[in-house]
Amino acid sequence: MNYIKYNKSILFAAELMAKACADANRKIHKNMNFKVSHEQYLIMETIVQTPGAIQTTIAKKILMQCSYVCKLLAQLEEEGFIERKKAIRGKKQITYENYLTKNGEAEYNKIHDFYESITQKFETTYKEICYNISKEYSEPKYKNLDMDIITKILLQLTEKIIEEKNLKF
Repeated sequence: MNYIKYNKSILFAAELMAKACADANRKIHKNMNFKVSHEQYLIMETIVQTPGAIQTTIAKKILMQCSYVCKLLAQLEEEGFIERKKAIRGKKQITYENYLTKNGEAEYNKIHDFYESITQKFETTYKEICYNISKEYSEPKYKNLDMDIITKILLQLTEKIIEEKNLKF
């Protein structure tokens, strides 16, 4: 049986790229001196996409622990970026709907515009890598190598992200 080494698999490549992107985002975000952390921005983004979202919905959408989201929501409320309104009162807890305030919208828009510019650059890099790899794999004998191609794209994107910001793990 042919075994694929983990560090040559698409799973490894995707995991590595996700880590590189998350680290790059946190470092870039911190260097820009925004008023909220990267994680708080992710929460604000979710609230913009789903006004009135409750804590559990937000946690599921951004893959964070509910307790951590609760802490970040409390900080955002304390800093005046979100408003929380009681939605459901259960036997043991109260559920709050979350909305951005005017200050929250202003900070969100500033950060969102910044990330839009980064996204454009990332997509340009992605297209260049895909173009170069497609030339390399254009022969008919490579038609069934989709997983290998995707893995190679992810690994090369990761290299570019790391090079771009001199990130060290």
